[in-house]
Amino acid sequence: MKRLKQITSLLLCLALVTSVFAFNTSASLDVIGNFPDVSKDAWYYDAVYFCAQERFITGYANGKFGPTDNIQRQDFVVILARVADVNLNKSKYNPSSVVSKFKDVNDSNAYYARALAWGVSEGIVKGYDNGKFGVGDPITREQICVFIFRYLQSTGEGLVVTQKMQKALLKDFKDGGRISSFAIDAVAWCKYKGVVNGTADGYFNPVKSALRCEVAQIICNACHNGIFNYWKDI
Repeated sequence: MKRLKQITSLLLCLALVTSVFAFNTSASLDVIGNFPDVSKDAWYYDAVYFCAQERFITGYANGKFGPTDNIQRQDFVVILARVADVNLNKSKYNPSSVVSKFKDVNDSNAYYARALAWGVSEGIVKGYDNGKFGVGDPITREQICVFIFRYLQSTGEGLVVTQKMQKALLKDFKDGGRISSFAIDAVAWCKYKGVVNGTADGYFNPVKSALRCEVAQIICNACHNGIFNYWKDI
């Protein structure tokens, strides 16, 4: 019994230590801790701390999380790679490949280059018709659904989208008819699986830039609903 108590105490100490230290999740230094800009009564509180503890999305060097900041397209690909637990050091994820593919990716050493190479290699990201990926562009809510949907397709998941699921978008969201044609299946599937939800007043806001708190909630929903293989047994 004494030995068990010692082990339990050690594990608790380790948990406390890991909740304090910072881990790098993008070009800037990120931290995990008590975010002064995330109140305990915020609707996204649990999601933010879940993503922070799992090191999917953490905070800034100034100790804040920035819940109402936008997330850029390349940063979401980095987050998705982390959630998927991808080994980005594989030779097939050559960062030079995205430099030659996208007009706005000029540095193969950029913090997002390998994640983007993974996304391209697996058919998750395709870029714009103008030949750019959209580095620096805020990612929209419908684009997030598309990236998640394509990721699951790349893993061999048999994703079925029925007409009933598509029609539910028009029923559940007042702006369901404004969802881009390329994103309808993805949004319908994500809505059906509980990955995304609308606003309290019944809107999905498909082309609205996603906020960091919203992305944290989407990732949290996906993980706890068993969407990612890594989380299916948890």
